[in-house]
Amino acid sequence: MSNLGYLGDMAKRYDDDFLTALHSKTINIIRTCEVIGDIDIFNIADKIMDGVAGIFPVEEDIEKYAAVMIKTHSVVNKKRDIYREIATIKYNTLFPTEEQVDRVKHIPGRYGVEDDPSGSWDEYYYNVAVQAARNSKCLSRKIGAILVKDKAIISTGYNGPPRGIPTCDNRWYIDEQFNDKYGPKGRDETCDICPRYVLGAKSGELTEICVAAHAEENAVLACAREGISTKGAIMYMTCSIPCFRCMIKIINAGISELIMTGTKTYDYNTMYLLSNSDVKVRLYDFC
Repeated sequence: MSNLGYLGDMAKRYDDDFLTALHSKTINIIRTCEVIGDIDIFNIADKIMDGVAGIFPVEEDIEKYAAVMIKTHSVVNKKRDIYREIATIKYNTLFPTEEQVDRVKHIPGRYGVEDDPSGSWDEYYYNVAVQAARNSKCLSRKIGAILVKDKAIISTGYNGPPRGIPTCDNRWYIDEQFNDKYGPKGRDETCDICPRYVLGAKSGELTEICVAAHAEENAVLACAREGISTKGAIMYMTCSIPCFRCMIKIINAGISELIMTGTKTYDYNTMYLLSNSDVKVRLYDFC
């Protein structure tokens, strides 16, 4: 029987509350061992058996359970599967099917206020992030992000140029080096249009001429400007998984969880950082 098959068989015999408590305790033991550098699977198995002995069913094989949990959850053997973690939360099951995991990978991004608000905290914070996005000066795409601690909003952010810097469509007229490199353009052609679009760049191209900070970056920087700690904060966004540039700042700022509209990623580096971090990720409860 496969590892998932064994755990799935256990799920049929015991109620969800018991299994959640059992698995959570086991996973905490595994993660603790990894943090302190104890990656000897035999030592980890012994600690699991000692840790769950008091609640483990006598009719089950505790050694087999320890071995299966190590293989299934230990990053010693495999990296985090972010999509599976999201599916676990979205479908409220410890064992999401491959179909559910695949469905999560293809949830599209969304933008706009809900027509029929459910009144959940997710809905509330999402709508605040949307309002932040509407203040964006970016001529390409408007994104919002907010940081929350103890249900209080500690900062908001939206994408766009730094404080006091003109929008990028003005570069044709105030930046001589930019104008020399990319050619003169008429005001009617470039006013209120992202230079990357004017130059015919495709998605991901000519990003080096963009001087905007992302919404996630600005939400973190707003806290730094005012001396507000971001450690343990939760970030709510109007977009999918952040780019690797933002992910670096999110990890180093101590942000504990990301709430997103979708699971689309921009590059491999993002998933590498996320898969090897402790940052939790999930979708909004209405996605």
